Order: sequence, then C-alpha cells, then structure tokens
Amino acid sequence: MWNDFEHRIWKKVKSYELNQKKLFITVSGGLDSMALLNVFLNLKLTNIQVLHFHHGDFENMEYRNQSLELVQNYCRDNNMPFEFQKANEPLHSESDFRQARTDFFKLFKSKEAVMVTGHHLDDVLETRLIKMIRGSGVESLKAFTEFNGETFRPFLDIPKKEILKYAIEKKMTWVEDPSNLQPDYLRNWIRNQWLPALNQKHVGGVENLAKSLDRILESENHFHTENRAEISYHGNEVHIHRLWFFSLSTKDQLKILSLVLRYFKKIEFSQGHLEEINKRLDKNQKEHTFEILGVNWVLNAQQIVIAFKG
Repeated sequence: MWNDFEHRIWKKVKSYELNQKKLFITVSGGLDSMALLNVFLNLKLTNIQVLHFHHGDFENMEYRNQSLELVQNYCRDNNMPFEFQKANEPLHSESDFRQARTDFFKLFKSKEAVMVTGHHLDDVLETRLIKMIRGSGVESLKAFTEFNGETFRPFLDIPKKEILKYAIEKKMTWVEDPSNLQPDYLRNWIRNQWLPALNQKHVGGVENLAKSLDRILESENHFHTENRAEISYHGNEVHIHRLWFFSLSTKDQLKILSLVLRYFKKIEFSQGHLEEINKRLDKNQKEHTFEILGVNWVLNAQQIVIAFKG
C-alpha cells in the first residue's frame, strides 16, 4: 500500500500520463534523489531507468564512490536498470558539475522519454534568490516548472523537511555531499547561513519570502496573459499594438520590451538597453526606424515591429 506521500506523487504521474512514458530517474545518492527513487520503486512502474553521474576520481572521491556504490547496489537489489558515467577530467565549479551531468543526461533524451529529478520547494527558493542576487529579471525567476514536457519534478511543491520525514519513516540510506557544507559556494551560504538566520530573526520569514516571490510571479503571469492579445509572434518578428503600448505606464512598457527580447533567447540585454529602446520609441513620431541589440525596431501608424536579424 502507498502512503500519503507516495500517493501524492502517483496522482502527478497519472495527471501527466507519465506512466505511458519512459522515465529516466536522475539519482545522485543524496537524500532527495534516493527518496525519489524509493517512491518510484514503490509505485511499481515498469518504464523506469536510473541514471547516475560520478564527478570523477578527484576531490571528494570517497564520497563520490560511496554514492555510486549506494545507487548501484539499490538498483541491483531491486532489479532496476541502471546507467552511470564518470568524469575523466577535474570539474571545478557548480557550473562545471551541472554541465557535465546535463551532457550525460542528454544521451538519453528523446521524444518518448522524460527526465525525473528530485528538485524540491527549498531548491526553488534558493535558485530564485541566487538569480536575484546576480541581478536577473522577473522572467528568469520562473526557472522551475513541475513538468515542461521534458523534465518532471514531482517534489517541486514539497519542502525538504517532508522528504526527510518520508526517508526516515522508510528507514532509507543516503549519502551526504560534504561540499554542501562549504560556505564558499553561494547556494550553501544561502541555505546553511542566511536563510536559518532569517528564520531566527523573524520566525516564518523564509516561508513568507517564498510566498511573496510566488505572488510576484503570479502577478507577472497575469499581466502577460491579460495582454497577450496585443502582442503577436511571427518567427523572427514580434508585433505590438502601438496605441495599446503607449497607453501603458513606463514600468509596464519596460516589462513588455523585456518579454519580447526574451522571446528571441539569444539576446543579452540590460535595464539600460530597455530604457534606451523605450526612449527611442517616441509616440509623437508617425514613423521611425532604428537598430539596437542586432534588432530592427520599426514604429508605424498601427504597430511596433521588432525584427531579430540573427
């Protein structure tokens, strides 16, 4: 029989019809991914394969070998298909680790397959805070979705403390990554020092912060959905209704320009770029053409036409 935790995950699997897909479960050997693996084992799905990436015989080698052995033995004992890859060269940063894992997981990517990860609610808050510290805009805060057609994150609305409770109840074994305690990594400092200090200073502060960010994103999504009819996308062109655009506040005009530029994906821009573009889109001119960021901006009687040349 499934417990409540497992039943919640099954309802998500069923709602996305993922029981009909090939599922690659990415497992590091840590708490979150081992709990994920245990849940999917208990759901008795037959379309599962486990993937593990070993970060190489370099720093933290003992931990990495323990993780591989744990996951490998778990899969063997439970008759679960298992694949792993080991890095041949030293990896020096979080970015290096992430890219190496991503490259390995891409080997199994297909239209019929879905990657399953153990990202949880705490991960979302930490990632959003990191992006804010680095100066990212609102769009980049929408980093995680539960299912985007390629990756399934069933724990995304579940705090880590619930995952820990499940793991203890199931008497599970996992391996703690010693690098998670090193404060020189920004994520670790946020997780182990800043957020606990916030909660100590203001009880419930971390939860309130997470909820506030959710409300900001909900408001942003509502704004974009509400005004979608005024913006149309045509391959390398975007058309914006002129009268509607100039009826918006300056703040909302900048939001729209940011949204449009992110549609082109390859363009990197700053707040200064947005303000310069908005300045040149002079509503008092009947027609006007200019170029910024490798993009042609054409103002005519009815529309603003943005044409990406890349």
